[in-house]
Amino acid sequence: MVPAPSVARVPLLDPAYAFEAKADGVFRISISDPLNAANGRRHPYTLRVRSLDDPDTRAAIAMHALPPRAAATGPHVIAPANLWRGGISVIEVALPLRTALSGPVEITTRAPLPAGVTVLGGFAGKGQRMACLAFQAAGDAPPGHAILTDLPPALHLTRTVADTNREFLFTRLGGPPVLAVVDQPAPARLELPAITEVKAGEKVEIIVKAHRAEACTEALVLKVIGLGDPAKAPAVTIPAKAAEARLVVDAKALALAPGEHGFILQGPAVMPVGKNAPKPASFLVHSNPARLRVK
Repeated sequence: MVPAPSVARVPLLDPAYAFEAKADGVFRISISDPLNAANGRRHPYTLRVRSLDDPDTRAAIAMHALPPRAAATGPHVIAPANLWRGGISVIEVALPLRTALSGPVEITTRAPLPAGVTVLGGFAGKGQRMACLAFQAAGDAPPGHAILTDLPPALHLTRTVADTNREFLFTRLGGPPVLAVVDQPAPARLELPAITEVKAGEKVEIIVKAHRAEACTEALVLKVIGLGDPAKAPAVTIPAKAAEARLVVDAKALALAPGEHGFILQGPAVMPVGKNAPKPASFLVHSNPARLRVK
């Protein structure tokens, strides 16, 4: 299971399983480890009993969001830390130790932020193993930067290989995420309703609004991040020069269980840049964090 689109490999050797039992009940767990047993190694196991209300955010991985990768292998792209004036930037927080039984959890940061920057928060619903932590800059935010020291560093592969027996693995150890305010207007800012309700197994239409810069006139092709596999996630296209479109989310196709599920929209926005001979450039834009409430 891929916890977050931008995380190439989770630095966790052991899987996390979840079992549910009555408080006064007795149950038996059988564990087999044939690979290590064949090599003569015996590793200890940990049985942890905790309440279902425990969000368990240990071993989290935080890094800036990227579009879903087009191929399983190839060079790893380092996401920019830029936060444009009036725009939104998202940091993906992967929570690999959460299971299908893990309860909902709010994700935020208490680190000092640059002037004019507001944290919009993030949310992981029951069973979700990632949250999208969003930040928004005011339209007149001055240039500045901040290191989000209370978010965990990102450990990920810079290059994913097809055959580990023939190729070397290169690992990049990064520090905590950084935000840097750009003193230019954002190409576009996407707006979603904070909460949308849908009945289990049915579809719902969500209005997506785009607040564009004057020069950002091309179509916006956007993808949902947070509702399952990014490759199969819903998408929406806002036509050129248009200010809104309708996103269709199929709760049945996404196998969404009753409860609240956090998600965002992200995609490239093309806008000409440069003074003398402007040339089109692509920038990643995001929406505010939203929740889908399945009833």
